[in-house]
Amino acid sequence: MAGSDTLSTYVLSSDIAAADPNGVCTTQTPSGAGNLTINGALASGGEATLVPARNVTITSGGSSETGKNFTVTGTDVNGNAVSEQLAGPGSSATVSTTKIFKVVTQVYVDAATAGAVTVGSGTTISSTIYAGRARIRGLYFVNTANSGPLNFVNGNNGNTVMKIQTTGGATSADYPDVPDEGLLCPDGAFVNFLATDVASLTVFYN
Repeated sequence: MAGSDTLSTYVLSSDIAAADPNGVCTTQTPSGAGNLTINGALASGGEATLVPARNVTITSGGSSETGKNFTVTGTDVNGNAVSEQLAGPGSSATVSTTKIFKVVTQVYVDAATAGAVTVGSGTTISSTIYAGRARIRGLYFVNTANSGPLNFVNGNNGNTVMKIQTTGGATSADYPDVPDEGLLCPDGAFVNFLATDVASLTVFYN
């Protein structure tokens, strides 16, 4: 396509909200199988909205919850249904979904918990490059002191089309090559990453 057809999306990590470990469900001790109450700071009307979309965490207090299963249900950026089951965390530990949620509508536990648990937003961010059909043409990013992956996916929870490791040189910049024909994302182009691994990111697409 002509150069004028190419657009860009810019992500500045310092603008991204920090993880909120009890933003979905504040401290609760379920007495049996059932749904936790979605009542955290990110909740409104019985559901929690994560901005930006990201993974979900479950954290235990002093008791181990490894014998229980938690199921997180909600939707992704495009409104598609998302659900993931997690084994409960150990004592004073946290488990995280691998799937990305924009909205959490239900958190179910299959048995009484031994102690208190909280549910919140995680540190894996999903930034929308373009929510519709798109082809990634290039990228430019500024590093932090940390090194970590930038995972470009087709669809909010789709297959990886490209994964690039940041170099970890604070304030240094990289402009990696992308194949000449670009990377097609028919279900929308998204990038998943930790905000601590990249200071800013620009993605070119059409």
